[in-house]
Amino acid sequence: MDSVAVDLAPLLNAAWKRRYLILFILVVANLATFLFTFQQAPTYSTKALIKIARVWGEPVEDPYILTELISGKEFLKDLSQKLDKKESPKNLAKIVSVQRLEGGKAKSRYVYLIKLSATSSESQKTKEIVEKAATLAVEKLNQKFEKVFQSYSDREKELRSRIEEVSSKVDSEHLIMKKLELESLRLELSNVELNNRSELKTYRASLIEPVDEPEEIAGKSRWSQLVVANLAAFALAILVALVLEFGLPIVKVRG
Repeated sequence: MDSVAVDLAPLLNAAWKRRYLILFILVVANLATFLFTFQQAPTYSTKALIKIARVWGEPVEDPYILTELISGKEFLKDLSQKLDKKESPKNLAKIVSVQRLEGGKAKSRYVYLIKLSATSSESQKTKEIVEKAATLAVEKLNQKFEKVFQSYSDREKELRSRIEEVSSKVDSEHLIMKKLELESLRLELSNVELNNRSELKTYRASLIEPVDEPEEIAGKSRWSQLVVANLAAFALAILVALVLEFGLPIVKVRG
């Protein structure tokens, strides 16, 4: 069976002999990478986290439908009207992205936050779009909250009114029935009050925290691109040097 025997000394000597060629290739690679990466326009990104409004533990809008609505043409059209510098819905669709953040166990996962992000070449523009998109989304969610919550608020008032009415008409003839009815009404009222006032089950939509200043995401990758380019150029330079010195194949197979 043939075996491959590699003597590193000649290879190292060849690389040293062609060191100026290797250095030249590295310089050219660095220059090319530098010009390419640092001439690119910077890209800025930031995000907003939105807590979905809930009534009695249920979201006022299905989170999956909500993400589609925020990404939709009508929402983006409304957003465009609120910006200092108008953007077409088509352009906003490229800038704005929406993501559902889920929690809970595997079999009972639920969406608890909506992450709204924007990415563009202008820092101030990026922040404005996220802030106004988040504000608009919160406004629309809270409009829906008011409509949904109204029926539960009305039910609470109806129960209070009914309890007063029944209490005022209790007589000895129907005492037991009236007491049973009152007990049932009070139990229901207690449940309605508990859910209507629970900060864990019933709350309006809101921003979790103020929108951060946009980060330059392109700049972070520039140095990593330079490192990768240097490694690739060094490997290529070594290969070229060895080919020029020994020809192909570089490694000779001995019988």
